[in-house]
Amino acid sequence: MIGVWTDITEGKIQMEKLANAQMETIFALAKIVESRDSETGRHLERVQTVCRLLATGLSETPKYKGKIDSAWIKHIFCVSPLHDVGKVAIPDRIFQKSGPLTLDESAIMKTHAAVGAQTLGAVHDRYPDNDFIEMGIEIARSHHERWDGRGYPDHLIGEEIPLSARIVAVADAYDAIRGARCYKAPIPHHEACTILLGDSGKHFDPAVIAVFSELADAIRDMWDRMASDTGTTPALPGRS
Repeated sequence: MIGVWTDITEGKIQMEKLANAQMETIFALAKIVESRDSETGRHLERVQTVCRLLATGLSETPKYKGKIDSAWIKHIFCVSPLHDVGKVAIPDRIFQKSGPLTLDESAIMKTHAAVGAQTLGAVHDRYPDNDFIEMGIEIARSHHERWDGRGYPDHLIGEEIPLSARIVAVADAYDAIRGARCYKAPIPHHEACTILLGDSGKHFDPAVIAVFSELADAIRDMWDRMASDTGTTPALPGRS
């Protein structure tokens, strides 16, 4: 009997090591994209943390209680860094451009959503039972969709947009608004909140924004703490 329990314990340890290796690989892949930008802060880590806060908050609401569990929250924390993985295919002349993009350049930039999903889709074809990759595809493809249907690449409306992507959209936008770039100054927390709340029901899922509003102080404190860890005001890596 002791031998059986030992085998079970060792099996669990090996599974945990494999899961941790998957998460580290996912994060390393996302970092490749982030490293192309000379103004990179801790964008990926901050987006991860905001996603976890929002998902946890949503799990406590009547609508999502029982639908969002601890495993789902762990999944979105782990794979949210893949939201912009498709930008690895964007030429440097566009990705690193300091000024406004032309219409043609903007169209090329927008392809990163579909490219990211296609890239992860190739991985999913080889590992079809991998829940991490399934959510990663959702996020990569749909985090630029809008609640009102005016987003890209598929012009999805409302809850047609995967929940994971709706959460990442808010987390990514908050970090983008607050961070500094060569073409814009950082924006303080209270102004970022005003912008996000004003886009509830237009750009963003009202349910996600409601939870964001409830957790705004905790999100602010986390963001400021992680920003201070870099020693400088963090910058949004790349373009949205």
